[in-house]
Amino acid sequence: MYMHRALLIVLLGILNVSCGPKWIAYPQNVKSYEQCKPFNSDPQLTKVPGFNAYIMTKGGNCHIMDRQRVSIAMIFFLEEWSNIFPYSLDKDLVEKAISELLIEFSWEEKRRNAYSADGRRLNQVQVSGLATSPGTIWVKARPGDLICQTSFIHELAHIGIWAIKKTDGDPDHLGPKYFGWTPRHNVLIQRVNKILCEIGI
Repeated sequence: MYMHRALLIVLLGILNVSCGPKWIAYPQNVKSYEQCKPFNSDPQLTKVPGFNAYIMTKGGNCHIMDRQRVSIAMIFFLEEWSNIFPYSLDKDLVEKAISELLIEFSWEEKRRNAYSADGRRLNQVQVSGLATSPGTIWVKARPGDLICQTSFIHELAHIGIWAIKKTDGDPDHLGPKYFGWTPRHNVLIQRVNKILCEIGI
């Protein structure tokens, strides 16, 4: 009886470790200038592997979101964009915009005038992410957060729309003031975040 209980405890421990939301990358042959330096308080740009995109960090906050997970999330996003919008002639524009993005992760509180998912105007609400220009996003994240728990994929959808429209990323989502956002963009975000959560990213 004691042996069975001990074996069960060991198995549960293994399952807990193997099924937990932990993801670790062991990058190799990374040039030093492409790495974030945690003791450097100056703003730094860290290259996202496989892209010409960069993550901007301030105050040595290298541990908020590692570049490997960001790269994987961007790959899944572009793949799902192609699946959901298969006949889009603008796929190359979206890929270029995503590939050259400047991304900032921080845990600071930001309040802005914004729009809800259904297009209602909201004044000075706390936001979890912003597409601030055709090539820049800010995402609220804390150390240990999974990308699928943040607004990262949502902001990529805004950048994709911005790349196609040129004028804006449709800030009011499904509202009537701007155009571009459709229910399929919501499906895209849900699908990508589901995949990322399943693999612990």
